[in-house]
Amino acid sequence: MSSLFTAHYINRLRIGDGLDIHLVMQIHSLACMVLGGAALSLPHSLYSSSMGSYNHMSHEFIRLYGCLTLAVGWLVHRCRSVEDGRLHRNISESFGLCYILQSLAMLRAQFTDPSGHSLLHWSIALLFLSIGTLYLYIRITNKIKYFELPNNGSKD
Repeated sequence: MSSLFTAHYINRLRIGDGLDIHLVMQIHSLACMVLGGAALSLPHSLYSSSMGSYNHMSHEFIRLYGCLTLAVGWLVHRCRSVEDGRLHRNISESFGLCYILQSLAMLRAQFTDPSGHSLLHWSIALLFLSIGTLYLYIRITNKIKYFELPNNGSKD
């Protein structure tokens, strides 16, 4: 089931066919809801085992970040159906910049921490870099008219 799901998105992400903002928003919202839900529901035992010792304040910040990430995912999911070109253009700019900066901060932390980070940390940093790159690719390569057309070239 998972490979079929992944193949569906990989086939729709062919850049030569024209990248669709609705597809990028769909992937973004799904990733945010999964990541936010996981961070929000992170149990004490898993947090303690990955961090060595339990720190209540750090765990609270992870849960708060999970709430924010879950809300962003829901917002992006709901904005997919809005047919306002200015909104989609602004979403592309802001999320592109936001996720590129987040990934750079995470990658910097990877390289400056002598103990290193987990595979999960690397995966999230690369996911953020991918989402940011997709949004910026759409914003940079498409003319303003693309964002103002009905359905923005969407095949949904």
